[in-house]
Amino acid sequence: MKAAYLGPRASFSHQAALEIFRDTTTQVEALPTFADIFEGVQSSQYEYGVVPFENSSNGSVVQLLDLLADRQLKYSDVKVCAEHYLPVHHQLLVKLSGRDAGTWQDGLLELRVSSTTNGQTKQTSVVSVLYELTIELTVSQLNAA
Repeated sequence: MKAAYLGPRASFSHQAALEIFRDTTTQVEALPTFADIFEGVQSSQYEYGVVPFENSSNGSVVQLLDLLADRQLKYSDVKVCAEHYLPVHHQLLVKLSGRDAGTWQDGLLELRVSSTTNGQTKQTSVVSVLYELTIELTVSQLNAA
């Protein structure tokens, strides 16, 4: 069996596909667009498609919802058959230059940004950056009915 995922290799969709099919002989292949995945499943080139449905930071993936609505009736055999939750953790790594460049407080990194205009340096802004971002990606597994 073959399954398509939204590429490239090492993307979150690839990681989800590997987790979903880890105990099977299903081969996973990258495709560049949602439409390519839907067309591949509809034409039976792939038994499954793995696509991101929503994530906790940005919400639903609108392009995917449009394809699932199938207003042009191009993908009448494509159905959602499962979902998989993929926790994603990002960590910010910063090299501070100078002792007044930034400080940590309560999991936030406060950066002091300076700019130079006409030879004069001035402190222009303070930006707080979340130390660690965790999102949850919901991945829908598609197959032809």
